[in-house]
Amino acid sequence: MKKKILVAVDGSDYSHKAFKHALKEAKKQESHLTILKVVPNFGYDEKTMEKPLKKEIKKAEELTEEWKEKAEKKGIEADARVITETDASTGIVKFSKKENYDLIIVGSRGKTDLETIQLGSVSEGVVKRAHIPVLIIR
Repeated sequence: MKKKILVAVDGSDYSHKAFKHALKEAKKQESHLTILKVVPNFGYDEKTMEKPLKKEIKKAEELTEEWKEKAEKKGIEADARVITETDASTGIVKFSKKENYDLIIVGSRGKTDLETIQLGSVSEGVVKRAHIPVLIIR
């Protein structure tokens, strides 16, 4: 059975580096690669957030699909997934458990200035909660 690698992305430079490293790992280990984007769902009223959330989900689907195609062009079996969760690190860990991944790869920092100020709170949260090895790319 093929190993499964999960790379969490957000479109930042750090997640792009994580994706590049995930490509190398998946190729080297002949693993299946999943590109995951967690769209923040802040628990607001669904009617209020419906349009902005749908817009963010569509952007996330375009990003993950584009990166999936890049992986497939390199001969890597890949899929693209988008989920919503109030906390990105929780979403990544829940998804990895539910789908039985062997390795999580994340960038050391995220896309927004707030995430940078928090010194990679998502990657830190994944490391604290994960049940499997986590590789953080700087």
